[in-house]
Amino acid sequence: MLVIGGVLGILGGILLLSGSGVAQGRSVGGLFTVVGLISIAVGAVQTYAGMQVLNLREIGRTLGIAIAAIGAVFALLSVGRAPGAFLTILIDVFIVYALTQNKQYFNP
Repeated sequence: MLVIGGVLGILGGILLLSGSGVAQGRSVGGLFTVVGLISIAVGAVQTYAGMQVLNLREIGRTLGIAIAAIGAVFALLSVGRAPGAFLTILIDVFIVYALTQNKQYFNP
């Protein structure tokens, strides 16, 4: 789930960067550029954490817990505005639960 979310985050960032010059005929490139770059960076960290989890590395588990917890908090902040926020919260809570309950399988 971390790898898929990371790849989707990177793709979303690329889409934001590709359309960063025009939004309804107005120039809002600076904001879209910053959000796109942040989305690419977070997606890259998420993909890295997912790959490390698949290799059973402790750093992947730690990064995965942190990223999923932060994602759940941000989704909680947008529950009223985004229709998929509740599903995002459930997925992030599941990731945190799975990574915390299976600590014994990870190598330091």
